[in-house]
Amino acid sequence: MINPRAFPLGRVDIRRTAPRRGRLLGDFAFVSPTQGEVTVSSGFETDYASIPRVFWSIYPPDGDYTEAAVVHDYLYWYQPCTRAEADRVFLEAMEALGIPWHRRHILHKAVRMGGWIAWNKNQKERQLAET
Repeated sequence: MINPRAFPLGRVDIRRTAPRRGRLLGDFAFVSPTQGEVTVSSGFETDYASIPRVFWSIYPPDGDYTEAAVVHDYLYWYQPCTRAEADRVFLEAMEALGIPWHRRHILHKAVRMGGWIAWNKNQKERQLAET
């Protein structure tokens, strides 16, 4: 069950814009025990959870951890903290959503192992956009 104190603005409201992309229709926030409040603004684009297709039957990209994935995508795009801290917030958000221990730790381990690819790609894309 979702912890309402951790999500003060309620559940995320997303309009799907492509099979693996969505745009937030309103502001969304998560209160992290380690990073404080993370507010994702309306209009932010997410690719949900970046899970390889072979695992979609078990872990779909837009599963019951979507709110955690949106916060994680936001932190990976703007990078206001380290990658390890962003991955920790992903784990915290899944816990606040009531995701079972084994599922959230599998997903957390996956982002710890492969998240560097998206982190570095986002960093380069942001730098290009700023020039």
